Amino acid sequence: MRSLLITGVLFVTFASQTPTPRDIVVSRTFGNPGQVGLFIAASDGSDERPLLDSKDSDYDPVWAPDGSSIVFTSDRAGSADLFRVKPDGTSLERLTTDPAYDDQAGFSQDGKQLVFVSTRGGGTARLWTMDLATRSVKALTSEKGGDFRPSCLPTASGSRSLPAAITMRRLPTAVGSAFS
Repeated sequence: MRSLLITGVLFVTFASQTPTPRDIVVSRTFGNPGQVGLFIAASDGSDERPLLDSKDSDYDPVWAPDGSSIVFTSDRAGSADLFRVKPDGTSLERLTTDPAYDDQAGFSQDGKQLVFVSTRGGGTARLWTMDLATRSVKALTSEKGGDFRPSCLPTASGSRSLPAAITMRRLPTAVGSAFS
């Protein structure tokens, strides 16, 4: 009973501290093979509209912590690269230009850095970081096996920094690797 009460209190506490998002962004697939687009809507699902007026394959969107931009993956330049755009669809900019596959971006809490998956440097999916001010990138992981779906772990102060606050846990080779 005590653990149920503690769980309930923690749930209510976290729920009250988690703000309701104003908007959501989603990837949607269409009837034609390879056709994927990004849509943005109010958090209740109303006012849905395409984020970009494009027939390119755009997918895996992630919001900047301050809500000022969305980073996503697109094949519009010939290979999977990361792009950034404002929520109103303006100021589209390409963030990566390496011929490797760049995907699955995540922001640091301050929004100054990204962690993302890339096949650069040998063809195996590894985690890389990018300083958004300088666009400089560096490898974060280099173990055998692929690394996918990065996420930043908040520090005790509630902020997220890269790479110090990233915790990696490797599972046995038969299973793969995971972020924790």
